[in-house]
Amino acid sequence: MDLRPFAVFDLTIQTNKLALAPYSAYQNKLHGLISEMRNSGYSYNAIANYLNKNNLKTPRGKIFRNAHAHSIIKKKTIRDNRLNMEDDVQLNDFDVIYF
Repeated sequence: MDLRPFAVFDLTIQTNKLALAPYSAYQNKLHGLISEMRNSGYSYNAIANYLNKNNLKTPRGKIFRNAHAHSIIKKKTIRDNRLNMEDDVQLNDFDVIYF
């Protein structure tokens, strides 16, 4: 009777990457434009006015307010930080059994 070894273990993976929907091309365009203007010294109010004058809407189709411009930058920063976090991987209760 030949016994063969089998590895038995518990693997736990904790990640924040599964619940994030991808950014649309329009959201990326808005973020890039707002970031560029903000880095050039424009206020969020001036950015919102510029976007409205150029007939750009929020991702939900509303007119821009300064809070919308700020929120796009803030939420993208939070999203990027979450995506760049290391996953927590744990290997526990490792054992070899023979059948």
